Amino acid sequence: MSSKPSKESQTVAASAVAQAFRTLTQAAKQTLRRIAEGDDQDVDYGLLSDLVEALPLTTAEHGLMIRRLANAQMYSAQGEKGAALYEVTMVARVAARAMKSW
Repeated sequence: MSSKPSKESQTVAASAVAQAFRTLTQAAKQTLRRIAEGDDQDVDYGLLSDLVEALPLTTAEHGLMIRRLANAQMYSAQGEKGAALYEVTMVARVAARAMKSW
C-alpha cells in the first residue's frame, strides 16, 4: 500500500526547497560583492557547491552550476575578476530559473 504525503508535509518540503534556493542566491550575491570589492581570496566556493548539491536540479542544471563555480574559483585565483563575476552571476541566474520551475 502506498501512502501519499500529506498536504502539510508537501508544504514543508516546498518551503525547505525554496529556502535552499534563497540561501544559494544570497551566498552568490555575497560572493559577487566580495569579488567586485577585491575581497575574494577566501571565498568558500566549496560552500557554494554544497548548496548546489542540496538543490533539486536537473542533471544539466547541476553540471552547469558546478562547472561555473569551478571556473569562477579558477578565474578568481588567476586574478580574472570579470570572468569570476560572470561565472557566479550565471550560477545565480540558473538558480533563479530553476527555483521558478520547481
